[in-house]
Amino acid sequence: MFNDLYYYRIESQRAIWVMKLAANIAGNNNSRGKNKSFNGEKFAVEYAHILSREVRQVFVSLFQLPSLDECEETSERWYYFTQLSRDAFDDGVIDRQEYVNELCNIFTDVFLQRKEFEDTKYQIQLWMQYFHHFAPSATQNIVLARRVATMACQKIDMLKDEFEEDEAELLDEIRNGTYDYSYVPSRDDEAPSTSKSPSQTHEPMDLSREIKKEEPDQESPMTSGTTPGKADGGSVNDVVMREETAERKNVVEIVTGKVKEEPLDDDEEPPKLPVSEEAKKDDGKKDGEKKKGIPYDPERPDKFILDVMFATSDYRDVLNALVSLIFMCIGEQPGAIVWNKFYVGFNRAPYMLTQLGGSPLDYLDNYSLADLPFDFGNADANENVRELMRNHESDLSLRSELVQHQWVLTSQTQRAHAKLIDGCIDVVGHLDYVDVLAPGTVKRTFERIFMSINEARYAHEVVSRIRLCLTWAITVQRDGQWRGWLVAKVLKLLLDTRPHDEKHGYFGGNHLNLILIDFINHDLPKSGEENYYKEADTSAGSDENRPHEVDNTKMEVDGEGNAVKIEVIGLKELELEPKKSLIPFITIPDETKDGFRLLDEDIPPLTQLIIQLPIPADKTMMDKRTLILYRNARTKKDYVAAAKKVATDIIDIMRDKMSYRWKGNDVAFSRRVTPEVLKELLQRMRLHTLFDRQQIANWVADGFSNSIGLFLENKRSQLPTFEALDFVCTLYEQTNNIHGFFEFAELILSKRLPHIETAIRHCNSIIIPGLVSAQYTYVFCSYLVKHLQYFVHYERAPKVVDLLYLALEQSLKAVDYPRNGFGRAAAAAVYHLRDQLIESEVVESTDMLGGDKEFAHIFDQGTVASEGSSKYNRHFMMDNFQLLIAPASLRIYDYHDFKKRLPSFADPINRYSFVVNAFVAASKLQRDFDRLNDLASFCSHWTAHHPEMANDWMGAMKALCNAKSNYGFKHLLEQVEVSDCSIHYSLSTFASLLASKYAFSVPQMICEISNSTFANVLKKETAKASSRNSYKNDYESEPSACIALLFLTQVCCASDDPFILSDHFRGRAPTKKLLEWGSTDLNILAIVHWCEMNDVVWKMIVRLGIMNDTLQSRVRDHNLQLEVPEGEEPSRRDYKKEYLPVILRQVLISITEQV
Repeated sequence: MFNDLYYYRIESQRAIWVMKLAANIAGNNNSRGKNKSFNGEKFAVEYAHILSREVRQVFVSLFQLPSLDECEETSERWYYFTQLSRDAFDDGVIDRQEYVNELCNIFTDVFLQRKEFEDTKYQIQLWMQYFHHFAPSATQNIVLARRVATMACQKIDMLKDEFEEDEAELLDEIRNGTYDYSYVPSRDDEAPSTSKSPSQTHEPMDLSREIKKEEPDQESPMTSGTTPGKADGGSVNDVVMREETAERKNVVEIVTGKVKEEPLDDDEEPPKLPVSEEAKKDDGKKDGEKKKGIPYDPERPDKFILDVMFATSDYRDVLNALVSLIFMCIGEQPGAIVWNKFYVGFNRAPYMLTQLGGSPLDYLDNYSLADLPFDFGNADANENVRELMRNHESDLSLRSELVQHQWVLTSQTQRAHAKLIDGCIDVVGHLDYVDVLAPGTVKRTFERIFMSINEARYAHEVVSRIRLCLTWAITVQRDGQWRGWLVAKVLKLLLDTRPHDEKHGYFGGNHLNLILIDFINHDLPKSGEENYYKEADTSAGSDENRPHEVDNTKMEVDGEGNAVKIEVIGLKELELEPKKSLIPFITIPDETKDGFRLLDEDIPPLTQLIIQLPIPADKTMMDKRTLILYRNARTKKDYVAAAKKVATDIIDIMRDKMSYRWKGNDVAFSRRVTPEVLKELLQRMRLHTLFDRQQIANWVADGFSNSIGLFLENKRSQLPTFEALDFVCTLYEQTNNIHGFFEFAELILSKRLPHIETAIRHCNSIIIPGLVSAQYTYVFCSYLVKHLQYFVHYERAPKVVDLLYLALEQSLKAVDYPRNGFGRAAAAAVYHLRDQLIESEVVESTDMLGGDKEFAHIFDQGTVASEGSSKYNRHFMMDNFQLLIAPASLRIYDYHDFKKRLPSFADPINRYSFVVNAFVAASKLQRDFDRLNDLASFCSHWTAHHPEMANDWMGAMKALCNAKSNYGFKHLLEQVEVSDCSIHYSLSTFASLLASKYAFSVPQMICEISNSTFANVLKKETAKASSRNSYKNDYESEPSACIALLFLTQVCCASDDPFILSDHFRGRAPTKKLLEWGSTDLNILAIVHWCEMNDVVWKMIVRLGIMNDTLQSRVRDHNLQLEVPEGEEPSRRDYKKEYLPVILRQVLISITEQV
């Protein structure tokens, strides 16, 4: 049938129809019985075998014919069957997997075993042109992919060996640098001859040869290509054959290596031979200049040989085709390249089995995948492919090693590894879900991890579980500084328990110290890896007093020729990016990362431990550390002096520029320190090791305590403010010494704080009684609740909580004692800390000071949002608010004026007016966080005396979040333009700071906003088009929704800027914040997260998710980018409809990451 199809030159599509019809007829004739069925798969396999035999027969015949005429006839047959097989393959008439396997058998017999003839580059070039059409289907089967990759690697290895043997003289010339690269071949040199070897027919160094396809000759139709009975001009087959004459002609030239000489026209120039690009570039050079050749690396001779082969026109196309096959298999079916231990000798049949053992890359074991020569037409694409292959090679090596170590072989080993994996999941799962605040957490964790090990496997598993616990404690994939504490407690319990009667400190025959050292050497991230972060802010400070072992500087020359010393410790080179016309609407601030000096890869891990970690006051160990770090006493003296200078500068700033100052009965306060100064001090401290940082933090803490002591002894008239205390606590956090902070808090609360109010009273000061001690207590509570999981297990936690209670006892019990917002928030934190210690069974309730009665009035935070008032006093308390806008400070408020004005707040109209005026004042403070905090603190003092004002705060916030429905606060919305996005930060931040002072109930506020704001947005978005057209502005309510979203994010994330909005939304006003790295005022909201928000947070997230899904139809790009604003700063930032969906999505992401 196939001979007839060829004889009549039946078009391939019609031939495929004949094949289907013949298979159908044959299948029906062979079926007997009532249930006749057609088995198409059987005939697809049979057709695959028949066509593969035809292709093989024709291909072999092409290179065994003596005359050119017979070769042309056979080439026509070759083209017909190859085209028919391609179309039948694409149509699915033949079994694709079976056909590719048969082609692999042909390649193996002809080009690897060479059963038919000694192949040359012409035969393999022709075959690869045909085979590449079917190669993608080979990657769909792991066995075929392995065969194809193995065959390509084998052939490359064979070609390399033959080239090395045949062209030894050429290789020596190139290797010795004596080869003449300027040689250009003549026409006689270019014309190949079948009697010569392929390597002798062309100029070896023709670096840029490209195969050019000839244009189809439309003027010479094939007389043998017409179908009998058809006119020459109207035959479909004749038209198809005529268009494909040129390709068939190329086949003849490839097969014979001969080109038919045709006479040239008078105006036609003789064809020019291709000249290498290197030769073209070198034409303009002087004769004495030597041209660049192929580099020779004696350590990689095989790569050199392949590079030379690839530079020749004989092998370039062949190598490109073979390498592309290898890369295709690696990219699409990497499992086919993974090594296995099975091996079959070459003398055993079938030969296919030899191609399935080991790895295809075994034949290329002397060079990496990136060393293979290839050219995909673009330098950038080539480099990208090389980088991709490097990644694949490392992955394949790892997978092959795992197979070699029998990870996935027999069912028995699979069961063993399954038990190991189950054990790892059990350990990590328990650690991830451990409730640190629950009673008996440490003991329960120890029993679950180490006491459940089977005795028969204990020696092996105990070491693995210890290493797994250590990895969990330090991994960046988990959060919380308490993880290190928990693992340390569990290991301490393991040391004390000593299961299975092992020696003290030994587990599974290994000492715990050796396990830790081995873990540090092998499992910790190394310098340069993804999770290794090494940073030292060296923009300030001198390099003179640093240890001399590490050279952290380099010398460069400036524009005037002077040598300049440039600091390079851990700093990445800055790359100047071109200016972009677009900026992202939302950016996520980088997490503050901190590194430690001398954590360099050249320093052994044990040396790093001695340098970095605090060590016992042992003279031998101290001498060893001095010898390692300083080498001599003089260097140590200078280095310690530099560290003490940092501590002294911090103490001086706290005493002089972050303090209250008394002059007689008057007390004054002004911030005379800038954020840049404090940041510079932290940068100088980071130049030291972890051990020295802790020393600096302890010196600063002693200086802070001494400053209070001097004030108490009446030797100084200055008392550090709570910002100074906040900075000291930050230093302890910077050194990861949370336990040291607990001890510092206990010291101040027990020795200094009880006497501060007495000393202030002796000064006859106008300051509100109890305010300073309440501020100190507020800062301590903020950091304690931030590290609640750590603090609950602090050995003297009950004593610290009792000291906090004593500092607030008078304001809790006394009826007429003045209250303030700091004391109210601190009292709420103390109450929750006290309850948590009791629930965790750390202490009995009877052993703790205070009771529920004393704390009852603290949680009187309103019941429902106020409905506003029709009357409004525009001037109520505006004289005080103007002090903040002026600017001035309300930090020191006259206690006598406070008592005089306090009764006026009993009037609901005055309370309403006060709330409205406060929000109006806040809207004018732009992004000045410190003044917004002062304003919120001032308002919280009045709210502490009149808790019913919480309803007014919630009502005002509800109105701002629903500007279309003013909820009775029309006077507020008349003065505050909610559509101006530049004031959204000040309004939402002011409300968040009020929440941190317990001015209103956070859960109640969330419910009010969720039930009103989100409902209005959803109602508008889901309404019918007719009802939406009734609105004057379709997006009128959305600016208010943005305020609500910002407020919720700040409260849930305890940050005023959880994400940064572009200047299009917030304006160009800079954020003014003294302590840029965090905020004590918002950190205290952590206790609200732990103890009060469980019932509302998940409902809020569900509502946000529903609203996000509803607004998806309006979002074209979540990564919204806007043009850079130019020109003068506009007076306002108007809302645009694209803002809300983008902000909502980021709010949802930020909140869910926190909870």
